[in-house]
Amino acid sequence: SGQLAKDPNRPKGQTNIIDWAKSLADRRKLSHFMDPRLKGQYNSKQALQALHVALSCLAGELRSRPSMKVVLKALEQI
Repeated sequence: SGQLAKDPNRPKGQTNIIDWAKSLADRRKLSHFMDPRLKGQYNSKQALQALHVALSCLAGELRSRPSMKVVLKALEQI
């Protein structure tokens, strides 16, 4: 995303990158997640797949989160 892990300039409740990402996930606006330095030069389908993998890592329940082995395999397949 190119975002800082903690950014006091983001809106209240979104200063932590995890909270920021979760707030955007509801809107499913891929462009908000992507690093602006990429300037749109990425495959949207693959970026969305990577986003889904990343969001699965943010699940509230630890048991709902994928292992790093699963994450790595998913990202390699993308």
